[in-house]
Amino acid sequence: MGEKKDRGALKSGKGAGFTLSDVNRLQILVPPKFGNGHVVMSDEAIFHYKQSTEYDRASQFTLRWDDPELNIWWPIKNPIISQRDEMGA
Repeated sequence: MGEKKDRGALKSGKGAGFTLSDVNRLQILVPPKFGNGHVVMSDEAIFHYKQSTEYDRASQFTLRWDDPELNIWWPIKNPIISQRDEMGA
């Protein structure tokens, strides 16, 4: 089992939402140790992840996408979601 994350820090209420598309061609830089999530509203999407350090699976953590304590608004009600994301941490 991984390290338990500080949920108090995660519940800070600080967040941002962006719409990325083939039209606006925006990119988002997520700083190290910040959480991120995404929802695809089109039929397909391609994500590219770049990071400043070597990938370390042991340092990763997953939060439930619908965690009531985080109170994240998602624009869909019944998402298709991976088992890992469904389980959370």
